[in-house]
Amino acid sequence: MGQVFDAPTLESTRDALDYLDFNDRETWVFACFAIKSEFGECGFDVWEDWGGQYKNYRAAEARAVWRSDRGGKTGIGWLFARAVERGYKSSRVVDAQEQARLRAEREARLAVMELERAADIAWSNNMANVVAEAAADIVAHYLAPVGRCAYIGQKNITPYGALFPREPLVLITDIKHEACRIISGYNAVREYWDYRKTEAGKLAQEHEFSLNIGKGCLVLPMRTMAGDVRNLQVITKAAKTAPKKLFIKCGQKTGTYLRIAGKGDAELVTEGWATACTLHKATGMPVWVTWDCGGLVNFAKEQAALTTDITFLFCGDDDATVDGNPGKTKAETAAQLLGGLAVLPMFPTGLPADKDHNDFNDLQSVSGLNEVTRQVNNAVAALTVPVVSASPVPSFDETPPIDVYDDYDLPAANEPDLPPAPVLLLPPDLEGCFKRYALIADDSQSKIWDSHAQKILKQKAVKDFVTPAVFKEWINDTQQRRTTTLASILPLAQKKAATVELGGGGLRMALERYVYLNPSQNVWDNQEREVVAVNDLRIAIAADYSDWVQHPERQEIKASNLVFDPTQRAPAEGYINRFTGLPLVPKRDDSACSNILNLLYALCNNDDVVYHWILRWLAYPLQNVGAKMQSAVLMHSDVHGSGKSYFFDGVMRLIYGNYCRVLGQTQLESQYNDWQSEILFGVFEEVLSRGQKYSHTGTIKQMVTGKNFRVEKKFMSGWEEANHMNAVFLSNEVQPLPVEPSDRRFLVVWPEEKLIDSLKLGVDEELNNGGAEAFLALLLAVPLDGFTIYSEPPTTEAKQRLMDFGKPAWQIFYEEWSSNQLEYPYSPVRVRDLFKAFERYCKDRNEHCMGQNKFTGFIRSKERRQSDVRYEFSGNEAKAAFFIVGICPEGKSKKQWLGAWVNKWEELLMRNGPSMGAEAA
Repeated sequence: MGQVFDAPTLESTRDALDYLDFNDRETWVFACFAIKSEFGECGFDVWEDWGGQYKNYRAAEARAVWRSDRGGKTGIGWLFARAVERGYKSSRVVDAQEQARLRAEREARLAVMELERAADIAWSNNMANVVAEAAADIVAHYLAPVGRCAYIGQKNITPYGALFPREPLVLITDIKHEACRIISGYNAVREYWDYRKTEAGKLAQEHEFSLNIGKGCLVLPMRTMAGDVRNLQVITKAAKTAPKKLFIKCGQKTGTYLRIAGKGDAELVTEGWATACTLHKATGMPVWVTWDCGGLVNFAKEQAALTTDITFLFCGDDDATVDGNPGKTKAETAAQLLGGLAVLPMFPTGLPADKDHNDFNDLQSVSGLNEVTRQVNNAVAALTVPVVSASPVPSFDETPPIDVYDDYDLPAANEPDLPPAPVLLLPPDLEGCFKRYALIADDSQSKIWDSHAQKILKQKAVKDFVTPAVFKEWINDTQQRRTTTLASILPLAQKKAATVELGGGGLRMALERYVYLNPSQNVWDNQEREVVAVNDLRIAIAADYSDWVQHPERQEIKASNLVFDPTQRAPAEGYINRFTGLPLVPKRDDSACSNILNLLYALCNNDDVVYHWILRWLAYPLQNVGAKMQSAVLMHSDVHGSGKSYFFDGVMRLIYGNYCRVLGQTQLESQYNDWQSEILFGVFEEVLSRGQKYSHTGTIKQMVTGKNFRVEKKFMSGWEEANHMNAVFLSNEVQPLPVEPSDRRFLVVWPEEKLIDSLKLGVDEELNNGGAEAFLALLLAVPLDGFTIYSEPPTTEAKQRLMDFGKPAWQIFYEEWSSNQLEYPYSPVRVRDLFKAFERYCKDRNEHCMGQNKFTGFIRSKERRQSDVRYEFSGNEAKAAFFIVGICPEGKSKKQWLGAWVNKWEELLMRNGPSMGAEAA
């Protein structure tokens, strides 16, 4: 390491830093770790003063790198040794006494640093968990299995395991508050980037990282071996520069992977996703993706701790032009740990490995997929005699974990299993193609019959397997190429599939029962009438799944053509409607539902206006099935047993059957909302706790008036669905929901009486004797008289009470002031004077006050504010900010008019406190 410096000081460290290159990323990071290991937090300023000149410097990243060091990996000796190599010489003369003092200071410092290090480790662990939660949320709700990215075309790969953003989103990682937040949607993302340009946005960037996942990006979930998502790798779209591989800052990377499922005698492990896609396509074997060459060794260490008989082949990069060839070295080390084999791509003579030709994807681009298959198959054959190393495995513990904070790094994950590639390891040559394949002449897509596998294949599948050159020769040779017909080969395909009868009926049952929803990872189950995940189906029909996937008779519709359409206007051809009709047959007999009507009338407090409105509100979506009312009913009362639930759950549930659901706070807070799917009538009981009345109001408004919503179901691809749910909210809270003065959505009713026993018994008897059918018939006959989905509910006293209940103090103050209900006149007033009056108003009424700036902002939404307005006061002229109310009378100047009001307000404010004086304005 060179010269060792005993007890260095911050001053000598600052001098040594002048000899190091702050624009070298590795030096920049290692210097950080070296300084922190010696000085702890008191060394940050020294490192930042030097490292702040780094060309890619960002305050947030500097602080994150500083906190990421867990200590002990890089000591201060590293820094001084590098400085000496570049010409640094210490000019200090330190005698024994001074040396002893410095050592004593160092010992004291190290004790404090242990506490600092413990805090940093806790911070790093918490940030990794916060990032993992955000990454899992993005995978579950914001990504789709289909999409486009220029990187796929550049690498000429099939995007196994990749996900794509449904809409633009930005993930913000806040290292100061240890939190992540997700912004999604075109408008929200655009607003965020505009905010970043403001002063507040620039300040936020000092402790925030932003990961942009826009159109044209692809996302790779990074999972632990247990399958938990811990981070994401985002590959950006190619523009003028090469695509970037980005990770979420401060997240876990070590110990995360992505697995592409397959079949074979061994499992492959490689660095880089594009290389993994090439290897899987060439072999059909399972492939593990690590994110750099160091990940190969970490993978081997984890597997070595498990009990497994799996043989691993480490397909490394040949980094021949890099010192030490890390791709080769790490692959060989990993193979030694597991008794596997390391294999590197072998390029054609005259094309040695270099920075542009070092992995198996590069080999594919140079020599074709067939050559990749050949080289890997040869390596697999060599694995029949396991390679076990007798030499010790070198340790890499001395390398600090800086990759977590590199612009091209972050945690990884295992991908859910994908269907194995329907190919054999070794593709046939041209002669083998003539023997094996036949063109199906009467198929509209000119598919191909595989006589070996007895399967019908698409031309692209065969072309990719045998290589385009061989395929072209085969299909153009009409003399040797065989031809067949669907009628002749279908019995063979069905016979093969029918040899195993699993899952309650085998292939024939699967073909009749399941419909693939394209594009998605879901199927429709005709028998159970529900959406099923492909992964679940693969288990349910395990023996027939592969045949079902490729069978020409497999049913398929567009995913968007699976609809819930109570209006029943969707076309029959190519669509599946999940609505099957209401359960009851109406039977008109008004006397059979008289008690039900009396119950509703009692709930409306015998108010004819409210009763007739709610009766038509109930009737309209039954007379127009599927109609989405743009209003909802909120019925709340402190009277327990008024019959709210009895009517809306007990009676209306019978009318709507399975299309009615009673819901609560659990459903509203869940990250999955499949409970909202296929509902016509939703009854929400005590849906919000007191602390959440405002946080979920946006969700409730969307449920009441939104036309569509996206259904998110666990372990399944989401889908869009039209909103047909009409909602009733029931509560015993005085303020169950905040209702704004301008809110036209709610009819609010406060039942005043408890349900009497005789009426309850009468309703019971009616429901047991056709009362629900009679009530349905009555509703179907209710005259609507121009009532529509947009008809506004009447404003009840209960609604007015809720609106007043939710008003902030400033609004109540303004309403009373502007209507001359206060001792302060509704007149021109200095901004400061009005705020002083508001402060006293809040104090007298024990209301929550606010700052002057915020108060002024609210009042400005109501009154005109002018700055630097001149006025005459006590014979002097002054100026201040005013709220101008009214018009200056004739015969007075504006200065005199405003001065008179300033004097009046001074007198009023003097009664309860000292005068502010004109000079204070």
